[in-house]
Amino acid sequence: MFNNFKAKYKIFMIVDNNDIKLDEFIIKYKNINFIQIENNKCKLNGYINVNFTLNKIISGWDKALYYFGIINNNYDYIWF
Repeated sequence: MFNNFKAKYKIFMIVDNNDIKLDEFIIKYKNINFIQIENNKCKLNGYINVNFTLNKIISGWDKALYYFGIINNNYDYIWF
């Protein structure tokens, strides 16, 4: 399904669960950039508790904001 998705934008998928091995997904879905970020990196940089309804201090939302705010801030616009 995702391999047939043609977009003029880069696609990033923030994977919240760091225990999942992404090797198969990376091989299968070459048009998607899969990102995993350790919770401590978000916590140390103050990216915590963005979505307080999840009962998780650090969620995929925190990781996405950390990624595009600190690691990869090369874009003028980002759609979540």
